[in-house]
Amino acid sequence: MNSATLGYLRRRLGETVHIRSAAHCPCLLWLIALAIACIPLLARSQDVFPDSPARDTVAVICSQCHPLTRILDSKLSATQWEALLYDMISRGATIYDRELTLVRDYLVENFAADER
Repeated sequence: MNSATLGYLRRRLGETVHIRSAAHCPCLLWLIALAIACIPLLARSQDVFPDSPARDTVAVICSQCHPLTRILDSKLSATQWEALLYDMISRGATIYDRELTLVRDYLVENFAADER
């Protein structure tokens, strides 16, 4: 007899049922701590991508293959961003010609490292 069935029978018979506290479930405590720790990361991702008509296009196109944090972690020059876009297209990224300029300009304007 599993614990759910046993609990149901105890309640039907009028017995007191003791509920385990969160302290008895270390996995639950870890999950709660992890969720709380992720809150600043979620807020950061919303603030880091400047508002623009291209932002949603970049998010849709780039997130098809990898997380958007890859954009944040990349320290590329304008030339490197353009080369990377063409490399992604050669690997199968779906992007229309009219979107290419929009995406390139957004990435360069907001995430390009200084060329030295």
